[in-house]
Amino acid sequence: MPSACGGMDSLAAVAELMRLRNAVAAAVLTVTGAVVAGGLAPGMAVVAAAVATVAATGAGNAINDLIDRPVDAVNRPDRPLPRGAVTPTEARVLGGVLVVIALASTLVLPPLAIAIAAGNLLALGSYTQWFKGRVLVGNLLVGWLTGSTVLFGAAAVRAVGPTVVVLGGMVIGATVARELIKDIEDAVGDATAGLQTAAIVWGRRRTVRVARLIGAGSVALSLGPVLLGAYGLLYIGIIVVADVLLMRSVWRARVDASGAQRELKRAMYVAMVAFLAPVLLPLGM
Repeated sequence: MPSACGGMDSLAAVAELMRLRNAVAAAVLTVTGAVVAGGLAPGMAVVAAAVATVAATGAGNAINDLIDRPVDAVNRPDRPLPRGAVTPTEARVLGGVLVVIALASTLVLPPLAIAIAAGNLLALGSYTQWFKGRVLVGNLLVGWLTGSTVLFGAAAVRAVGPTVVVLGGMVIGATVARELIKDIEDAVGDATAGLQTAAIVWGRRRTVRVARLIGAGSVALSLGPVLLGAYGLLYIGIIVVADVLLMRSVWRARVDASGAQRELKRAMYVAMVAFLAPVLLPLGM
């Protein structure tokens, strides 16, 4: 029994290091992109793209935590590496295995999807080393890595079109806004590590202003499918809820960064439903 419990604890720590919930959420974005672009036509390409997304996201998180150990000792001491639940060697092995899985999964995909995956893997590898902690640059890169999962899903089914590009742009904008808010929350540990994030260089007030501006840009983008004539009343009814949640979250960021992050994530989930609903319920368009 002790060994079984120990094994379960180890698996839980590995899942936590990968941020498995976030990795699965990224895969949901990939599948959403495939469905929005190509309709309900599940196949090996969609499955392979989803597996690649989970593996690549998990690898990026493991590598990020390896490099970020000094910062996490202050900002996130409960994470697996700082608390000793996973060793650095184990994290390196996990990251390597996940990269191999991600690369192998893309071999059945079209060339554009492979190019997006390869570029994102390179970006994941360079993010913490060179771009994290640089004013806005790291935030934009994380925004691209998240939003491009939508485009990756569409590319997997060879159907990248205007509607899915709008969705990808919205996800990028919402993610950049969320990352800026996260900079506010992590300012103490980031300053200790000598990082130059937006919250440290610009201050809380200006960082929130930029997050609000980017959030407003995502809301403006949400009108795209209506203007393109792709979606109708069903989409409008749901996306309005997502837009209200998004703007409310960036407005509360000045006084509650942690709560704002959570609400912004909920806004992104509702936005995905808005894009999926007309495909799943075509009579509602």
